[in-house]
Amino acid sequence: MSNNKLIDWWFRQFDISNEEMKLLKSYETDFETKDVEYFYDYVKEKALSMLPVRTFNYNVHFDTCATNIIDWLFQQFVDDDTLVITTMSEHPSVKKNLEKCKNVLYICCNGKVIEDFYKKSEQIRNFKRVFVYSIALSVGDCQITFNDIMKDLKRDLDLRHIQSVFVLDAVQELFMLPRDYALYDYVIGTAHAFVTQYDTGILFSREYVESTKECLSRGNQYLDLLSILIRNKEKLYQFKYVMTQVFGSYLATDNALSVTENGPYVFNLVDKKNRLIGITEADPIAQPENTNATLRACESLLDKEKFINKVETIKYLLSEN
Repeated sequence: MSNNKLIDWWFRQFDISNEEMKLLKSYETDFETKDVEYFYDYVKEKALSMLPVRTFNYNVHFDTCATNIIDWLFQQFVDDDTLVITTMSEHPSVKKNLEKCKNVLYICCNGKVIEDFYKKSEQIRNFKRVFVYSIALSVGDCQITFNDIMKDLKRDLDLRHIQSVFVLDAVQELFMLPRDYALYDYVIGTAHAFVTQYDTGILFSREYVESTKECLSRGNQYLDLLSILIRNKEKLYQFKYVMTQVFGSYLATDNALSVTENGPYVFNLVDKKNRLIGITEADPIAQPENTNATLRACESLLDKEKFINKVETIKYLLSEN
């Protein structure tokens, strides 16, 4: 099967009607605001039921974007006497807040966290409060937060009688990949990770955080759109495998190319020769010498022509340089 036929085959797998596709591509700004008292419980149960693993009864909060939620969390839990433990792979909205923080400890959550943590244990002992903020799965590099590592961190903080708040930024995996969220006090998601035209912040929390009527209605509409994609989740999971085949000859013969360990619905091609400048900006902190080309299953599904052009452009840049 040729590469073009393989891509066409992937597109044909989806059970999405023309009407549903129009909804996924649209962006509505008028929301039906309902009485929050009864409407909240309905939306909360819908959101929880869509998680791959329901670990306990989180509350749910919606905002116009995830950045507002991130800013609110830092305002609530971080002051000059708080140690912030985080990673180098966070979203720009997080990094902007970190610039204001007096005490920040950067750790790696995909295998080195224990070593790093104990090397700096003396520093941690000086604090009575710790705010842990970690991305769940980074598209731009190999950053993956493993629950067992976070559990070790939580246990050590508890043994030291240090108060802690754990936040997981699950933007790229929320609703798509299974994880036990019971460890985390807050779990953040954003709509445009999958419904790319839609901007809504989502917060799962142990306590109730009030949403405005408009944001609650906005979130409910987003869940309706997301359900179309979740219904086709297994087809989205084929994306990384399909794209690995499409670029197979390049990956097999070009030692400068590699694919990062992301979710199955993301294909992130890393080029050490920097031939892909302009396709996707490289992360200046995580990968200073590399340039990435990121292809996402949902974006590709919603704009086939743009996706095909991007694939052909990447191949051209690799072949000509």
